[in-house]
Amino acid sequence: MTVPPSNFISLASDNEILLSRTKNILTFQGHPEMTSAVARAILSEDGGAYSGGRTKDELDELYQDIDRVHDGFAIFKTVVSWAQVK
Repeated sequence: MTVPPSNFISLASDNEILLSRTKNILTFQGHPEMTSAVARAILSEDGGAYSGGRTKDELDELYQDIDRVHDGFAIFKTVVSWAQVK
């Protein structure tokens, strides 16, 4: 979002935090650096922090989740539409 919706003012660079006229605060946090390769490296080298205590089947499922399609863009689009209506 390059320009905040008309009923919001930006409180942070790149419109990561917005304040509405009704004093509601909307924040965004994303991790574009979290590619599937990075997530795989974290899981394979975590020393048990994320993977500890999990069965092989549970670990296999975690690795499969890494490659699943996410709905982040759809969620962001919905939030932007909501913000523009407020």
